[in-house]
Amino acid sequence: MRKSLLKSLIAVLSALQVTTSFAAIIGISAVTFVPRDFSGGTSTPGETSQGLLLDAKGRYYAAVVFPSSGNVCKLSLVFRDNDADQNVTARLIRKGYAAGGNAFAPPLVMAQVASTGASNPTRVISDATIVQPAVYLGAFYYVELVLPIETLEVLGVSIDFRTTACP
Repeated sequence: MRKSLLKSLIAVLSALQVTTSFAAIIGISAVTFVPRDFSGGTSTPGETSQGLLLDAKGRYYAAVVFPSSGNVCKLSLVFRDNDADQNVTARLIRKGYAAGGNAFAPPLVMAQVASTGASNPTRVISDATIVQPAVYLGAFYYVELVLPIETLEVLGVSIDFRTTACP
């Protein structure tokens, strides 16, 4: 009796084929980024104030943890750039790996956005042109911020992620 009931339950559940699709905005606050560019002593660690990363110079990194496999649809940078000559850049990067593979194989820049011009208010710039948007196991993901001068300020980065195809 138990075996037949269990078989029936398994058959019903298999027939349902439940699919879960969702979209998420993954937000990474600038205060969580850490400097990793200490070569030549050109980096300035900066400070945080009111949720901003400011007075920073160099390359900063933050891990991205996606909730499942899916697709990256857009990368956005929230910033304040009041310097007409220098721009802050954010890159979403995938570092693939394979057991027995080359650990020094270059990572893939999936998306990149950069500020332009000078404007005092907070701005958001986005890029939906994603190189190989699929998120899969067998890779690590992170965002790199490049701050060439201490006068650029960052609030954070957001990533539009979906388990289905991008619109």
